[in-house]
Amino acid sequence: MEYTTGHEISPFYQVPHQLALKLVEGLTDEQVAWKANADTPSIGFHLWHLARWTDDLQAIIADRLPQVGVSPNLWETEGYAARWNLDPAQLGEQQTGQLLEGDAANILLPDKDAILDYARRALAAADAVAEQVDVLFMQLQDGQDMDETTRKRIINARRAIIDFMGHDNRHLGMMEGLKGVLTGKGTATV
Repeated sequence: MEYTTGHEISPFYQVPHQLALKLVEGLTDEQVAWKANADTPSIGFHLWHLARWTDDLQAIIADRLPQVGVSPNLWETEGYAARWNLDPAQLGEQQTGQLLEGDAANILLPDKDAILDYARRALAAADAVAEQVDVLFMQLQDGQDMDETTRKRIINARRAIIDFMGHDNRHLGMMEGLKGVLTGKGTATV
């Protein structure tokens, strides 16, 4: 990946997504589902949760900034909870796994391939929306005429993406730690 300077944040937003997918692709179904103890979520949970958060974010941004293009919330529009036989009421705030604490370890997610398929699609949608936010932000910086509502929405979308970078990296770190316990090599870059 070529890193850019200036006002582009999308390349840095995409890195933990790429690394998380790479990390999980090299594991077995058993390793993706493994839990260190009864209250510790699995690598699969962390990838699903990361993908759910980014899926929500990209859909909200796309809804508030039509200039980025239509990008539906895949989880909701494609009925993943029902497809995976999950009770939405058991999935935390906005069905993202947020605020579950020890209960997160008890979510029975599908196999690695199903989680990866959803994660690839949700992360790709989020990455595409982030790229479009970069384009809009650069237009804003270049002095392109925009109404105040659009200006604020671009700035708020950018701030949300930056905030989510920390969240995504936190879960990537958890995945790396769990992988290290399982395989002896925890980094996603190896």
